[in-house]
Amino acid sequence: MVGCRFVPPPGAAAVTCHGTQLASLVEALPDDVESFARKLRAHVACVQKRLASAVKKPGSAASKRQAKKARRCAQRFAERIQRSRLSATERSRFGDETTETVTAIETFFGL
Repeated sequence: MVGCRFVPPPGAAAVTCHGTQLASLVEALPDDVESFARKLRAHVACVQKRLASAVKKPGSAASKRQAKKARRCAQRFAERIQRSRLSATERSRFGDETTETVTAIETFFGL
């Protein structure tokens, strides 16, 4: 699996890799939930876009604002997963990665 599951990279890549991890989880969903996966991709794109913007100028007010928006996108992703008809195992897997994503954002950007 692509991302930062086992060995987190240093610096900003330690945060942005979580977006990649979420994207790979969504891509691994079966074809019978394609319409749901499409909705999830929008949330993942939101996280990735906000994080890419936030890491451009770490420490600035704009960076912190974008990081908060990325965290909110990740939280909405988690909410959609919890409301889904996915199996408990799949929901747990997504939930774990989303929790790691939010924690990484909060830690790196000091939220």
